[in-house]
Amino acid sequence: MQSSSNENELPLSELRFKVLLTVEETNRLFGLGICNLREHMRDPRCPFVTRVGERKQLIIRSKLEEYILDHRYF
Repeated sequence: MQSSSNENELPLSELRFKVLLTVEETNRLFGLGICNLREHMRDPRCPFVTRVGERKQLIIRSKLEEYILDHRYF
């Protein structure tokens, strides 16, 4: 039996219900580039990022979806 590259990854069917996403989860779910996402996340005014503690950043799925619809490109 072959295991996935990361055994802790949620299947896409479960990932679709998460409210807060990591960069890697956002990449898998939306197909957006990790470097591009991180570049946006460096901006302290980024509307779809929430900071947890001093270093951890998560993406607010609903706000990202709004951002994508408003900008039509990423």
